[in-house]
Amino acid sequence: MADRLTIFFDLDGTLFSYNEGHTAGLQGAFTYWSELTGDSYNAFINKYQKSRKTVKRFLAGTVGSHSRALYFQGMVEENFKTSLPYHIAELTQLYWQSFIDNITPFPGVEETLTKLKEQGYQLAIITNMSSEIQFRKLHKLNLDNYFEAVITSEEVGQEKPHPHIYLHAVDRLNVKLSNCVMVGDDFNNDIEVAEFIGMKGILIAIEDDHLEIESQKITDFSQLFEITNKLKKEPLEGVIKYKLSHRNSNMNIDENEFNLLIELRDELWRLHLIGVYPHDHYLTPDVGFGNVSERYTKNGQFIISGSQTGDLEKTSVEQYALVMDYNIEENSLISKGLVEASSESLTHAAIYSFAPEVACVIHVHNKDMWENYKKLAMSTTPENVQYGTPEMAKAIQEVYLQKPVLESPICMLGHIEGLLTWGKTKKEALQLYQNAIMELEKIELQPINDPERIL
Repeated sequence: MADRLTIFFDLDGTLFSYNEGHTAGLQGAFTYWSELTGDSYNAFINKYQKSRKTVKRFLAGTVGSHSRALYFQGMVEENFKTSLPYHIAELTQLYWQSFIDNITPFPGVEETLTKLKEQGYQLAIITNMSSEIQFRKLHKLNLDNYFEAVITSEEVGQEKPHPHIYLHAVDRLNVKLSNCVMVGDDFNNDIEVAEFIGMKGILIAIEDDHLEIESQKITDFSQLFEITNKLKKEPLEGVIKYKLSHRNSNMNIDENEFNLLIELRDELWRLHLIGVYPHDHYLTPDVGFGNVSERYTKNGQFIISGSQTGDLEKTSVEQYALVMDYNIEENSLISKGLVEASSESLTHAAIYSFAPEVACVIHVHNKDMWENYKKLAMSTTPENVQYGTPEMAKAIQEVYLQKPVLESPICMLGHIEGLLTWGKTKKEALQLYQNAIMELEKIELQPINDPERIL
C-alpha cells in the first residue's frame, strides 16, 4: 500500500466556477426553449426548477439525479403533454455545450496542480455526475493530464456524501485514508464525511465564503500548496503526536509491581480491543491501536503501554514506558523506558491530573461499540476533536466533570473506533467494556470475542 500523500479534488465549484457554467448552460437551453414556447426566461427557470426538484426527489443519491435530459424531459412533457425526444435531446445538448464552452479554471489552479505534481503528490478527482460529462469538463479546462484517476458517482453507484465513493477511491489507488486529503467547495458533500472516515479536509471558499464553517479552508487556490505541505508533515494515526522528551533506558521498576497491568493489557489483546489493523483494513492498515495505563505515584506519574505495541500477543516490562512529567497545554511529555510512550499518553495524563481517585485508564478500538454508542448510552467527545491533542484532554475532562464514575465507555467521535474508560481499579475499568460486550450481544451484533471477526 502506497505511502504517498494523495490529494482528491472535487471538480465543480472547486477547480472552476460551476455557477458560471450553469448560468451559460441555462441560457443556451433557453434560447431553444423560447423558440418552442415563447416563454420568458423567468418562466423557463421556474419550469426547470420544478422539474429538477421532481427528479431529485425520486432519484436522490444516484447519478440520474443530475441528469439534464431528465430535467428537460419533465419540462417538455409537462408543457406539451407528450414526450418529444428530439427537443429533449436538443435542449440537453445545448445546455452542456454552452456550459462547457464557458468554463475556465479558477486562477492559480494549473500552477498549483503543477507544483503539487512536481513535489510528488498523487492527484485524483472524486466527483458526482456522469463520467462522460465530467471528462468533457476536464478536457475543456485543459486539466486532463494532472490526475491519476477520475472517480465518478456513475462509476461507483453511490455519490457523495456516501462514504463508499471515498473508500472506493482509496481502494482503487491503493492508498491509506490517513495519507489522503479531500479538497472541495461543499462542506457536507466533500469535507465532513471525508474527515469522518479518516481523511484530512480542505474547504474551497471561492464562490461561497462559508463563514459558518470552522473547517480548514482557503479563499485562493494558490494557498493550497502551502497547506498541503504542512499536512504532509503532520503525523498519522497510530503514531506519536505530542512533543516527547524520552530517555531510552530501563524504568528501574520491579516488574512484579505491574504484573497485573500486563495481564490486563494481554486480556484486552485477546478480546481484540487492543491489536493491529490488518493489511487490507479500510482505515489504517498495519497500524496498532489501543493502550492501557496505571497510576504509579500520587503526583501523576503513570506507566503506559508503548507506542505501536498492538501487534504483540504478550508483553513484558520492555513494552511499557514511565511518564514522569507532562504539560497538557503545551502538548508535551517526559518519559523513560525501552519504548516510547503511547500516542494517547496525553489523554491518560489529563485524567490522572484531574481525577486523583483514578488508578487505571484503558483506551481501545472497536467498530461495533463505536458505531452503536447511542444504543450503549455512551458519553462522547466532539467529532472535531482528534486523539492525542490538548483538545481531547479537555474534552475528556468535561465528560469527567459530568460523570466522574462512568457507567459505560466514552465514545471518541473524532477518533474513528476509539473508546475510553477509567476506574479506581483495573477491574472496574475493564468491566465497562465487558458490560458493553454483553449489551452488544443483546442487540444481536457479532460478538466481539469471535475469532473470525473482521476488524
